Amino acid sequence: MKSTEPRDIRTGGDPRPFPDFIALRDEMSKQTHPARPDIHWERVEKLSLALFDKNGIELQTGAWYTLARSHLARVEGMNEGLKIVATMLSRQWAQYWPRASHLRAEILSGLFQRLQKVFRTFTLSHEDYHQLLQLESTLDFLSSILARQELLQISQIEPLVQQVCSAVTRVENSPEPQLSAAAITLPAAQVPPIGLNESTPEPRRPDAIPPGFAAAVNRIHKTAPAPKRVGLFACGMLTAFALSAAVFIGGHYLTRSDQAGQQPDSSQQPLPWLPGAAAGETFSSSGSAAGWLKDASLRLEALSALPPDWHLRYGQDLINQAYALWPGLPGTEELGTQWR
Repeated sequence: MKSTEPRDIRTGGDPRPFPDFIALRDEMSKQTHPARPDIHWERVEKLSLALFDKNGIELQTGAWYTLARSHLARVEGMNEGLKIVATMLSRQWAQYWPRASHLRAEILSGLFQRLQKVFRTFTLSHEDYHQLLQLESTLDFLSSILARQELLQISQIEPLVQQVCSAVTRVENSPEPQLSAAAITLPAAQVPPIGLNESTPEPRRPDAIPPGFAAAVNRIHKTAPAPKRVGLFACGMLTAFALSAAVFIGGHYLTRSDQAGQQPDSSQQPLPWLPGAAAGETFSSSGSAAGWLKDASLRLEALSALPPDWHLRYGQDLINQAYALWPGLPGTEELGTQWR
C-alpha cells in the first residue's frame, strides 16, 4: 500500500494564508457543528498533505492529519500521525507553529481527547498487538517531551496513554482465536506431487491439511489396486499406507489443543505422500490406469478449491504466532521485517 506520510518533514510557519488550510479548517469545523455532518477524512488527509508540501508541518495541521489517519488506518494511522507530531516537537520546539505554549497545549489537549474517542471504536485483536506496542512507545516518547516543557498535565495526554496500555494488556491476556477447519489452508508449495518420480523429496510439514484434500489423499491410497503377482510385498505397502494415514489423522487432532504453546516446528504434522519408484512399479504393473487416474482427478479438484491468497494468510499466521510466543526476541522482529 502506498504510504500517505509526507515525503519531506520540515517546519512550517503560519498556515492561515493558504487556501488549503481554509478548506481544511472548514471541513474540521463540522466536529462542532450542531447538525454533526459527516467529516470526509480522505479529504482532510489530502488537504493536510498538500499543506505539508507547500508550507511544511505545523502543529494544527499535524493534529488534524493525525485524526484523519486514525479514522482511515486505525492503530497504524494513529501511530503515523503522532510520530510526526512527536518528531517535530522534539527537534523544532522553538520554531514550531504556534509558538505560544498555551496555544500548543490547547491544540494537543483537543487532539488527545478526540483520539480517545476514536480509539474506543477500534475492535482490537492479536493482529493489532505489534502496532499497539509501537503506539505505546510513541506516546511514551511524546509524554517525555511534554514533561520537559511542563505541558504534561495541561495537554491531558495521560488518559490516552492509560487507554492504550490497557488495550495492550487486554490483547496480551486474551486467548488466541481458534481457526475453523474451513479457514485452515495448505500452501500449494507443500503439497506432495502425484507423479511417480524417483527423486521425490521428503514433504515439508504444514500446520494442517484441508479436509477435502486429506480425503482425496486417503482415497488415492486406499483405492490403488495391488497386483496379485507382487504378493506379500504389495499387501505390506498398502498396509503401511493405511497405518500412516491413521497415525497422521489421529496425531493431528490430539495435538490441536496445545498447539499454541508449542514451537511451530514441533506442532506441525507430516503430510502423507506416495513413494517413488516402488509405487511406480506397483501401479504400472496393475494395468488399472483408469481407476488411479480417476482418484488423481479427485485430488486435483481438491487442490483447485484452495483459495488464491493461501500464501499471504499462511505467512501472516506464522508472523502472528511468533509475536504471540516471543514478542521481545530480536529474531521475532527480524522475522517480521523479512515478511514485510
